[in-house]
Amino acid sequence: FECDSEFMKLLMRRNDIDLAVAALEIARDAYPALDFDETFDWIDDRAEELAGPVARAKTDAEVLKQLQNCLAMSHQINGSREAYCQADGSFLHRVIEKKQGIPIALSLLYMTVADRLGSELAGVAAPMHFITRYESVDGPLFLDPFSAGRVMTFVETADWLQQLTNVSSGCIIDALEPAKPRAII
Repeated sequence: FECDSEFMKLLMRRNDIDLAVAALEIARDAYPALDFDETFDWIDDRAEELAGPVARAKTDAEVLKQLQNCLAMSHQINGSREAYCQADGSFLHRVIEKKQGIPIALSLLYMTVADRLGSELAGVAAPMHFITRYESVDGPLFLDPFSAGRVMTFVETADWLQQLTNVSSGCIIDALEPAKPRAII
């Protein structure tokens, strides 16, 4: 793992991990010639594309809607049940190329683009479905990249997850906290 600096940080239980780099380090196991720069160039291009619309957004929810419009609508990157059956559904660079992925990989993509914009999305390992969390001035908002970037309030998210999982509301509420980098990877 000498050339996998972010993965090494995970092994040392550090929290200052660049999740996108760590994800690409894992993908490099399947794709030894993987050029990280191509993925990061694509992400930087999306951040540049979003800079104006995000700057003009009047609310935190509008910021997330702009992110959703860019990635899910304009670039048609969405969740796919078929992606669960293929390793490529987990690899960040292949999610971008194939325009489909599993919830955690899609969330990581949204988190990385948001980070480039100066907005922080946190990963949430909710029961049966990985999503992202944005700390707005009015309380947390959640974005589900697997479902075309659907934006939900805390109550909407808790209700949806309770219906999806049949888990008690208390457990759902506890599970809506941000996940640590080690858990995400």
